[in-house]
Amino acid sequence: MIYILVLNGQIKEGEAKLFRIEKSDFSITNQQFIKGFFNYSNPGLRYKQIESIMTDKGYHQTFPSGTELPKKSAIDIISSVKSIITYENQVSKVEVWYMNDIVTTTTFNGVSNNINLIVKNKLLYLEGEGWKVDDVEYVSQVAR
Repeated sequence: MIYILVLNGQIKEGEAKLFRIEKSDFSITNQQFIKGFFNYSNPGLRYKQIESIMTDKGYHQTFPSGTELPKKSAIDIISSVKSIITYENQVSKVEVWYMNDIVTTTTFNGVSNNINLIVKNKLLYLEGEGWKVDDVEYVSQVAR
């Protein structure tokens, strides 16, 4: 496989070698976040599923208003992940950024839609706690 890389205006060409990517602790935490936050049978459940892998800052960024957990509502919402593609950038030994391309099926009061989401998140390594999601940002959301 041939690749072309443009870096600082310089074009570099080379041959890519296929290799096996081992799952690291931070990639496992990223997958746990995506699966926990986007697979749920009621909206309140999603927050319980991710709380242990979040920093306080990251956890509060997942709230719709950014200030408090949503209240239980009579609206029936179910979500499940259909596919995930992740792009990883390890910034340092204690910081990793992800761009996640996620397709979910969301059922709202019995009507299902596929939704394509682009979610950017940052993971930090905290001594004694391990990898935690510290920043969550919705980049794009398109219903199909």
